Amino acid sequence: MEAVSHSMSANPSQHREELIERINALRTNQRFSDVTVVVKGEEFQAHKIVLAAASPFFLSLLESQMKETTENTIKIELEEATASVMEEVLAYVYTGNVSLTTENGHGLIATADYLLLPGLKTMSERFLKLHLTIENSVFNYYFAEKYQCSGLKEKSCKMINENFRKVMETDEIGRASCRE
Repeated sequence: MEAVSHSMSANPSQHREELIERINALRTNQRFSDVTVVVKGEEFQAHKIVLAAASPFFLSLLESQMKETTENTIKIELEEATASVMEEVLAYVYTGNVSLTTENGHGLIATADYLLLPGLKTMSERFLKLHLTIENSVFNYYFAEKYQCSGLKEKSCKMINENFRKVMETDEIGRASCRE
C-alpha cells in the first residue's frame, strides 16, 4: 500500500484527513483486519478498534464474552441490513461519508438505529426528507414513526395533510391500510 509509505502532513486537519483515508484504505484492501462483519452471507473485513470507537453497539459487543468476540465474527441479522447497506455503513464509520440514495435511505436508517450510529441516521433522515413525495409520504410517515425520525415524520404528516386528496389517490393508502 503505497500511501502508507509517504509521510503525513504537518497540518493537523490535513493529517486527520490523510489518516482517515489510510485507515479506510486498510479496510478496503483487507489489511490488518481483525473482525469480520457478516450480513446476509456477505463478509466485510473491519478493525475492532474502529468499530468500537464509532459505535456503542460494537463497543459493548466486542467487550463482552459473547462468541462474536472469541470468533472475531459479527453477524448482523436485521432485515433492512443488506450487503450494499452495510458497505455504506462501514464507509460512514471509517470516513464519515456515505452515498445516500432513495433505494438505501430506509435501510441505512434502520441499520444506523440498530448499530447506534445517530449521525448516520440523521444524515439519512435529512436525505429522505429532501426526497419526500406525495406517493411515498404515507410509507415515510409510518417508517419515521417506527424509527423515531421526528423530522421525517413531521414533514410526511404535513405533506399528507396539505395534499390529502392526492395522497388518497396513491397506491400507498391501500398498502398502508393492509399493514395494520
